[in-house]
Amino acid sequence: HDSKLAMKAVNPFTSQISPKLVCATFLILSSVKCLLIPTYRSTDFDVHRNWLAITRHLPLSEWYFDDVGGTTVHTLDYPPLFAFFEWGLSNNFITDLLLEKGWLDERCL
Repeated sequence: HDSKLAMKAVNPFTSQISPKLVCATFLILSSVKCLLIPTYRSTDFDVHRNWLAITRHLPLSEWYFDDVGGTTVHTLDYPPLFAFFEWGLSNNFITDLLLEKGWLDERCL
């Protein structure tokens, strides 16, 4: 019969996984992550801070301006959607309220 030759499909998501294997994998990956944390250096904070300043203080026509002398410190390789996201963060009533109350320094933007 052809039905005897048919192979049974195995679904990897319903297969039994050993709890010991799950725990061992979690511990190994967590240990590696903890060992690598001191080596992680991100520029994300600087990128966001720079784009907040650009979108708050410059007109749209100058957002992607890069001076010929190469003296700009702003990273200009982010897409326009990112720039508009930063504009929304830097130009809203909450930011204005925080600035007005003195809870946020204008130099941070």
